[in-house]
Amino acid sequence: MKLQVVGQMIAFTERETLVSGTVNKYRAEFVFDDSWDGYTKTAVFRADSFGRVTSREVLLAGDACQVPHECLIAGALLRVGVYGISGDITTPTIYTQEPIGIARGAEPAESTQDPTPGVYQQIINIIEAGAITGPAGPQGPKGDTGEPGPQGPKGDTGETGPQGVTGLQGPAGVGVPSGGTAGQVLSKTEDGTAWTDPPSGGVQPDWNQNDPTAADYIKNRTHYDEQTVIEWDGDTTGLVGANGVLYKVSDVIPAKSDVLGGTITLSNGSAITITPDMTGMTDGDSFTIAEFALIIASAGVFSDKGFSFTETGIYFMSGSNVHTSKLVYGSTKTIDPKYLPSDAVLPSVTAADNGKVLKVVNGVWTAVAE
Repeated sequence: MKLQVVGQMIAFTERETLVSGTVNKYRAEFVFDDSWDGYTKTAVFRADSFGRVTSREVLLAGDACQVPHECLIAGALLRVGVYGISGDITTPTIYTQEPIGIARGAEPAESTQDPTPGVYQQIINIIEAGAITGPAGPQGPKGDTGEPGPQGPKGDTGETGPQGVTGLQGPAGVGVPSGGTAGQVLSKTEDGTAWTDPPSGGVQPDWNQNDPTAADYIKNRTHYDEQTVIEWDGDTTGLVGANGVLYKVSDVIPAKSDVLGGTITLSNGSAITITPDMTGMTDGDSFTIAEFALIIASAGVFSDKGFSFTETGIYFMSGSNVHTSKLVYGSTKTIDPKYLPSDAVLPSVTAADNGKVLKVVNGVWTAVAE
């Protein structure tokens, strides 16, 4: 499993099926933003089985650790959090809002595994294994200056110096007329050559041009790609909010399939690719993008969150130290065949037409046997 940590927020970016009775198999990998630099980090695994909570702490090595087997309880919901210590500062995250359910495995009737050691014993084990070394000692005193060595060989030739000042422009060459304006081209005439305006037209069509007023715009395309960019500077003045942490930034209502593969960017510069695991919490056509954004298709209460929304649209997260700043996604737009010329659309065929070819019959394309 993989998790993203931004400030004191944490969310799964990749999940996997967890089975009870599994020992030393599952690995949790964490990606931290710059605010966690210099911290000693410990993961906290919390399994809730019908009100009975089992927690274990595991010291992170290389921002990863094994999932403790004591928390792999059949039927339990597993959430993960992290806390870090730097000097006298302790910084925890929240627990992941979307838990992973533990499936029942064909485990032994009695566990023979040793319990996961406490954090103190984990540190002792790491020190005894030589993975942690003490700080470097102070620099020693400066030694006596030695005798000068023999003269070395001649060095390589240095780099070429800077280019000199440009000289005065010479006279125009034979056959090149004076004058002309920006954008004109030199053309051959009956009397020699002359500066003339370029011929009109000849613009290269661009299938990615979506501005209908542009010279390279292609009309009546059967399909084209369109990119949507939603940006926010974090200013909540005048915005519709929900629960004090979500604010409406756009009236656009994309479908879940539209945003998959897109990118969420946070104000600290972290950019995260949107995967299906990040859009798992839904309510009708409304859905979340991890903890960073909500797409509200119908006003009302989002059932899984319990938040009330008075307007539809895209809502971004606003935290104390970081906020969602940008959502970018693309989609392919298609044109209804009824808007295309009749000779641009092939006739409909079925499996009964297998092996046939298209042929013009009475002025109409028709599938016929060879």
